[in-house]
Amino acid sequence: MDQELNRLNQTLRDELQQYGGLLVRLDRQPRWGIRPSGDNEQATAHDLPGLGIVIQRVRWNREQARQALAASMQLSPETELEAMIPVLPTDYQPLVNALVQENRELLARVLAILRQHQLFLADSMARLEDFSRHIFPGIFEKAPAAPAVQPLPMPMPGVTFNGSAKRELELEQTGGHRRRLG
Repeated sequence: MDQELNRLNQTLRDELQQYGGLLVRLDRQPRWGIRPSGDNEQATAHDLPGLGIVIQRVRWNREQARQALAASMQLSPETELEAMIPVLPTDYQPLVNALVQENRELLARVLAILRQHQLFLADSMARLEDFSRHIFPGIFEKAPAAPAVQPLPMPMPGVTFNGSAKRELELEQTGGHRRRLG
């Protein structure tokens, strides 16, 4: 069990590092960059696919580590991480709990910033289209309407913190406050 527990702790740290790094990059960018930036510290729209893949990979690794730890403890592979914490060795319980909570808090902050950027871009596009219709009324009147902006699919499909997308969605929707969804 020690090997599995150490692997879980490492994957939680890796996930925390990725969320923290993304948050730093997003915080330095007051409005989402549309063009590639020479500054590697700023995230741009061109960075999204690569950043998403990295985050999905660390989340998948953490989920695999959680399942391996559950198996080593003779628990169901579906056992949620929070349910495993009380039966972990006492020395590890505060560490694992703190890593889980900090990851959730960072994820909620990343989601909030991404949604702000999404709304800003949608508003910018609407203003640009309105401006274009006023300047060139005959040209842009007949252009098909842009598709509505789809909300970010969160939590990431297929990869959850503890097998429970419902709990992550609940925390994200309530700003981290506990409330049960029907």
